[in-house]
Amino acid sequence: MSVIEKLLIRGIRSFDPDAEAAIYFYTPLTLIVGHNGAGKTTIIESLKFATIGDMPPNSQKSFVHDPRVANTSQVKAQVKLQFCNVNGKRLVITRSLCLTQKKAVMTQKTLESLLAHVTDDNKLVSITSKCAELDAAIPEQLGVSKAILDNVIFCHQEESYWPLAEPSILKKKFDEIFASTRYTKALESIKSLRKDQTAQIKVDYNELEHLKLNRERADSLSKDREEMEERIAKALARKSELESGEIEVVSSQLRNLEREQQKLQNLYSQIQQHEMKRNMLAASIEEMKAVMEIFEDSDEDLKTMLKQYQASVQRESANLYQLEEAVMEATRHISEKESEIGRLLTSKGQMQAEVDAHTRRISQGHQLFTTIASSLNIHGFSAPFGDADIAQFLRKLNDNLETQIQLLEVAKVEAQAEQSSVRTRLQKVQNGITSQQETKKMLKRQMDAQRQKIASTTTNMHSLAVSQNEIADANARITDEESWISTYKKNFRPAEADAKIRSLSEEMHVQEAKVVRLTAEIGVLSSQGETQARLNLKLQDKKKKEDGLKAIMTPFKHAFKNVFNRDPSLANCGNEITVELRNKEKSSTLAKEKFDNQSKHISSLEGKLVMTKNRLQALSKDVEVRSKQISEACPPGVDFLMAYEEAETEYDEELGSEKTITSANVMIQKYMRLFNKDKCCPLCARGFDTDSDAQKFLKRLQDTLSKIPNKDEQAAALAEKSARFKKFQGLKTLYNEIQRLRDAELPPLKQSIRELEKEIEEGRGLFEDLEEEVSAMNAEVHNLQELRMKYDEVSKCSNDIKALDGEIDNLQTELSISGSLRTSAEAQEEQKEAQLKGLNLRREVDRLKTEFETRQRELQNHENLLQQAKSHLTNKTLIWQRREELESSISEMKSEMEKFSKDMEVADSVANELIPSVRALEEELESASAKSSKITSAHEKSIQEHRNHIANVESFQAEVKRFKETNTPARLDRCLNEVQGLRAEINHLQTAKDDATNKISAIQKSTSEVTVLQRGINDNLKYREQMHAMAEVDQDIARLKTEAAQKDIGSVQTQRRRLTEKYEGLCEELAGLSGELKQMQEQSIRINKDLHTNFGNIVEKHSMQVVKLKTETLAIQDLEKYSKALENAIMKYHSMKMDEINKIIRELWVNTYKGNDIETIEIRSDNENSTAKNRSYNYRVVMIKEQTELDMRGRCSAGQKVLACLIIRLALAETFCLNCGILALDEPTTNLDRDNSEALAESLSNIIKLRRAQKNFQLIIITHDEDFMNQIGHHDYADYYWRVSKDAMQHSIIERQTIV
Repeated sequence: MSVIEKLLIRGIRSFDPDAEAAIYFYTPLTLIVGHNGAGKTTIIESLKFATIGDMPPNSQKSFVHDPRVANTSQVKAQVKLQFCNVNGKRLVITRSLCLTQKKAVMTQKTLESLLAHVTDDNKLVSITSKCAELDAAIPEQLGVSKAILDNVIFCHQEESYWPLAEPSILKKKFDEIFASTRYTKALESIKSLRKDQTAQIKVDYNELEHLKLNRERADSLSKDREEMEERIAKALARKSELESGEIEVVSSQLRNLEREQQKLQNLYSQIQQHEMKRNMLAASIEEMKAVMEIFEDSDEDLKTMLKQYQASVQRESANLYQLEEAVMEATRHISEKESEIGRLLTSKGQMQAEVDAHTRRISQGHQLFTTIASSLNIHGFSAPFGDADIAQFLRKLNDNLETQIQLLEVAKVEAQAEQSSVRTRLQKVQNGITSQQETKKMLKRQMDAQRQKIASTTTNMHSLAVSQNEIADANARITDEESWISTYKKNFRPAEADAKIRSLSEEMHVQEAKVVRLTAEIGVLSSQGETQARLNLKLQDKKKKEDGLKAIMTPFKHAFKNVFNRDPSLANCGNEITVELRNKEKSSTLAKEKFDNQSKHISSLEGKLVMTKNRLQALSKDVEVRSKQISEACPPGVDFLMAYEEAETEYDEELGSEKTITSANVMIQKYMRLFNKDKCCPLCARGFDTDSDAQKFLKRLQDTLSKIPNKDEQAAALAEKSARFKKFQGLKTLYNEIQRLRDAELPPLKQSIRELEKEIEEGRGLFEDLEEEVSAMNAEVHNLQELRMKYDEVSKCSNDIKALDGEIDNLQTELSISGSLRTSAEAQEEQKEAQLKGLNLRREVDRLKTEFETRQRELQNHENLLQQAKSHLTNKTLIWQRREELESSISEMKSEMEKFSKDMEVADSVANELIPSVRALEEELESASAKSSKITSAHEKSIQEHRNHIANVESFQAEVKRFKETNTPARLDRCLNEVQGLRAEINHLQTAKDDATNKISAIQKSTSEVTVLQRGINDNLKYREQMHAMAEVDQDIARLKTEAAQKDIGSVQTQRRRLTEKYEGLCEELAGLSGELKQMQEQSIRINKDLHTNFGNIVEKHSMQVVKLKTETLAIQDLEKYSKALENAIMKYHSMKMDEINKIIRELWVNTYKGNDIETIEIRSDNENSTAKNRSYNYRVVMIKEQTELDMRGRCSAGQKVLACLIIRLALAETFCLNCGILALDEPTTNLDRDNSEALAESLSNIIKLRRAQKNFQLIIITHDEDFMNQIGHHDYADYYWRVSKDAMQHSIIERQTIV
């Protein structure tokens, strides 16, 4: 049994946020006393907040102590409650809040919530700190629901009148207390679940039949899959043998033969290349022998002679280099000297120009001085001018400038004095005008203010819109209302309306008595309720079955007619469907076998096609790679044969050119030897007339010899052409192989591919036809299977209807034997009609009452209108008087406006008389200003002319001074002397350069003769090297021919053709196996996919479906039992509790209420509809007067309302708080007179007396009435009471005091 022990409050409402206030709760009674506003209700609010987490109504941010009152920005509040739960375990609940004052708003948040239990050593162990869990856990620990805690135990004073609230609010409160919504939803859930399960059974039965058919098909597919896997294993074994064995061996042998054939081809190519090389060497040797002089000396002697000649040439080359350096150095010095002469001549020209310019400047300066002296009348100066004359002339000009400046200052002072006098007189006149204008402005402002005042007063006057007609209308309205009220009171008869209401109330009571009688009759018939309910259920099931049969029969007939072209006969159409299904399945199987065979054939052809394409691709790639090698060697856009011929031609041409050059070299060298020997022409044998002609002839031969290309360069060019020609000879074999592949091997492969593609295309056409045939057959089989399933549904539904007919006959027989002709449903229907009639009568009574109240309100409204009309008349009269006062005020203000206007006209007249004087003085001021400006301008012009003359003289003086400082004539003489010295040095350097040039010519002639001898020696050495190279080539040719003779290329080609045919045969077999294997694997995948997708776990599914169907059948029977039991329990529980509550209310009311007008009060619960489905109740509080029930809401006084609500709460607490004996009453004596207050105290004392032996009974009473407190306290139920008051800081405090 749960009890509350202690409550700590801090920072709630007016309680101090810095100190805790504690209160202990006693059994059986705790009294709390205090004046209004002391904080008593805060204790109830804190208890409610601690237990269910809800704050008082309309106190979202006022529940916590206001930070502004505490002079702080944040207040922390806490409520802590210690209690014992239903098991006697001590628990502590703590809830904390925080209220923060920001700039414009206050924010409140929850800081901490904690539920803990107290251990034996007084330590707290946390249970939970989540608010949602706390709100659910506390009511569970106290043993009551949240609704009881909120509406009964800790009900707030503002919400304590809820038993007499609006019907919707009352229904909501009682539904929460009874938890009816939860049980009603559970009942609806059970019925809905049973309905869904009934529908599910039908679906599951059809599913079971479907699973049975699928299981048979799955077994057939599993057998096909095993056979297919066996065939795939055999094909894979043969394919593995071909891929890893036979094909690899033949391929390896074929690759070895290809490498052997390639080696033979390379050997023959090398022999051809060596023979060509030997022929080239032989031809070169013959050409060299024909044009060169062969020396008899040994190779060593020739090399020694070559080194000596080379050393001689190097020495001469060194001397030649030194002489050439000397010539270049002399040339450089000559150039530098000539540049220096040019620079000096440029300076000479500049200095000569400066001297000429100085002469002109002196002449211009003398002319300038003469002009200035003449214009300024300066005497004593004449040309030529010396430096002293120029300085004296400049001082004279500065003196004249100072004189002009002083004259200008005097003229300015005189002009300013004259202008100041005129301005003084002008200012005086303008001040007079300004004074008049200010007077005028002031008058204008006063007029504007007066005008605004008139406008404002006029507006106010117009706003007081009232006339004598309106006053007359108000008087007429008063007369009309008084007349209407008088007439209405004569026609309205309250006694007749009250009699009619009583008559209808009696008829309503008759209907309610009939409802009570029918309720008793329903109880008598309840023994037959189960049989009747089963009969109704079977009839409903039969109707649903018949509706379901109609729904599925139409599509079944349509589907049957589509297959058999006639309407079905239910007697034998099942056999017809089965026979037709078997025939179609056989036809489908045959078509599928043809389809599979064609698919295998196509896969075999596709495998061959893939192998052939791979072979073609490999050969094409080989051709492409080799062609790429050839194309890379050829120039862009040139065919290989053309490039080959071009390389061969270039080689032959280069070889012939080399021979020609060698012959020419030998011939010229021979001519030079003959000339040196005989000093005559080697061709005509004539001598030369002079040595000069002989030297010219020799020089011509030497020039020709020097133009002949070097032997080494020619040999390098020949080697390059030879290498290119050899490269093309090597590619010739590759080119022949490419042509063989293109002409002999690639065309047959392409033809084979075209034939295979054509055959595959034809096969695919047949394959598509077979596929369409198989699809059509499968569709027919599928349609027949669905038709079979629909027939099974029709057959099952028909059988179910027959079975239900038998059960219905049995139940009807059972009911007829019992002898009852009236069912519980019929009695309930009649009860419903009586309730409906009573409800209509109640509505009519309510309507008449409402009409009566409406008439009363209408009379009251007209009386109010009469009062408003009288008040309106008074207001209109006052407004009329105020309007007359405003009109008088406006007339006075208009008179003042006219006076202001006259004063403004006088000010305008005075100002206009002064305006001509102002204009005359302004003209005089302008004349003085113009005169002053003219005099000033003349003086300033003269000053500027003096300044310009001074600047020109100073500039001339500075130029003359600068020329003298530069000493230009002396520098001009020095420049001329330097130019003459440099020209003498240039002549000396030119002579040395000519001598060095003559020496260079002699050395070059000697070097040319030595070069001829060197070339002859080099030719002899090269001739001997080629002889040795030709001997080595002959040896290589003999060795290569010996190797070629040992091998037979014909045998190699024969073996290669035989292995190629064998390899292609094995590849064709492998391709066929691959295609067949692919087809079998695809078929196996389709079977596996079909098994896993459509028939996955079919055995388990079938077994589970059987179990599921049986389980659901049993579950529906249990759900029917559960729904009936729960419905009866709900009705019985509600009826029992309502009887108990009304019994306690009746006892408390009789013992407490001291009046004679109300015998007792009760709570009525009216069922909204009498059917069991969605049962719901409406609640109302009624008072019984002279055996008549009247709704208490709206008919009781404030004291009766308070007493009724207290008694209802006491009754609810007595009924629902079995495990929690707590009840808090806040100001229970409000609106009660002394007799009822004393009676309430006596009743509460009796309740305490009866339940004081109960350990957990706790009654908490909060009151400001100390007499009431003493009346309860003198029964010795409590030794102490708690007084709530406020301290000096206006904080609520709680003190325990002894009851006297």
